[in-house]
Amino acid sequence: MQICCLFCSSYVFIIILLQVLPGYSENVEMRIVDEPTSYSWQTNFNSDTRAGLTMRVPPSPFSGPQHLQRLDKRCFKKTLKKYEYEFCPFSNVTQREVGSVWNSFHGILGVWQEWKIVDNHFSAMHMSMGEQCGVHPREIDVKLVCGKDNEILNVTEPGHCRYEMIFSTPLTCHQHSMLVYPALTKHLQHDWDQLLSEYTDEQITEKGYNKGMQAIFKKAGYIQEFASEESQLKEETPHKAGDSETGKRFSSLDTCIEAYESLDRELKQTKAQLQVFV
Repeated sequence: MQICCLFCSSYVFIIILLQVLPGYSENVEMRIVDEPTSYSWQTNFNSDTRAGLTMRVPPSPFSGPQHLQRLDKRCFKKTLKKYEYEFCPFSNVTQREVGSVWNSFHGILGVWQEWKIVDNHFSAMHMSMGEQCGVHPREIDVKLVCGKDNEILNVTEPGHCRYEMIFSTPLTCHQHSMLVYPALTKHLQHDWDQLLSEYTDEQITEKGYNKGMQAIFKKAGYIQEFASEESQLKEETPHKAGDSETGKRFSSLDTCIEAYESLDRELKQTKAQLQVFV
């Protein structure tokens, strides 16, 4: 009897609940939320902050002053404000948003590509092809400064998804530690000397000298020859109908005249056809 009363009471309670909350008895459309590509359960629960991340391109081989090879195959972490950064020289830089945000960012800011060289100095390690940020991938420049410890000092974002890191190391404290010329092979030093001599004697222009220097740096592996980001975007973006002739550059005046005359004939034919409907 008690069991029967208990069953009846439960049944009445369910009926009342469905009447009070009618929305719960109806079919509700499920909303699917796209999960950010940078997020995974490993972000919050895996002690290895690099787990689950894949570089879009392989890093370039080691290059630059030989004493910096001591930093190769090592990684350095630093938490600044709400982000944890990990810098692995000659490999990549990652960023992880700390805290309990469900869609916290965890991704690669850049993969080691080449040196930025200014006035015969290795000025920064350029890392590009990081996680996508709109239509452009993230990139970061790492500037090495003198310090008693190997340590990330600061990270800023001077441009949208373009970062700059300051990294201190005792390996750069010598006044000549970041000079380019001593790091070159004897053969490339000879090429530099000859190029400078030609420029001093005004046999080549400043533009020719700079072009020759770029060639030397490429041979040394300090800078890479990549297709420009604009050209990469053009290759990836499908052409729209009618784009083949729009903005076309002509190799000569004759080809330009031929194209003009062809368009003029098409225009006259179109006008003639339109006259039929007037």
